[in-house]
Amino acid sequence: MMKITWFIALIAVIALVCTVSAAGIVVKIDGQTVGAGGKAVIPVKVTGASNLGGVDLTVTYDPAVLKFTKAAQGALSTNGMIESNETHQGTVLMGLVDSQGITGDGNLVDLSFDVIGAQGSSSQINVIVRGAYGLDLKDVANQGIGGTITVGPPGSGSGSKTPLSIVAVIIALIVFGMVAIKTKHRK
Repeated sequence: MMKITWFIALIAVIALVCTVSAAGIVVKIDGQTVGAGGKAVIPVKVTGASNLGGVDLTVTYDPAVLKFTKAAQGALSTNGMIESNETHQGTVLMGLVDSQGITGDGNLVDLSFDVIGAQGSSSQINVIVRGAYGLDLKDVANQGIGGTITVGPPGSGSGSKTPLSIVAVIIALIVFGMVAIKTKHRK
């Protein structure tokens, strides 16, 4: 009877360890609309990261729609380093390491592109995780999920609204400051 109890306990522990290690990470690029003729920053997001020490990615896209310009570490990697290389048009290889480990959900990498496709065109953008490793150098189970990037009218989508809103805020502050100064001098 004692041997059966130990055997069941051993099976339960093995099942628990396998379940925990199988959870892994999901690396995803969400579909979005970008403005024709503009620049786009497309985040590569991760969910389920826990002491992720490094990840090797391949991103593929339609070079008739997007032109890769750079890859930068995302906000989730606070102590990381990234290296990217466009091996040929439409394929970018990336490696990201973080000596402190990446934990949580958020932007892993921010990809920058020039949008060269015409309005109405689109590109499937795929992310393939070639390898993911914990700080302990053990493999981390992973899954890559791509999205579709659609080209909208100029000025739409990612990367084009923020500068205009910043200009509007600066103008509003200048006008408010001028009004405050004139009001102060009238008294």
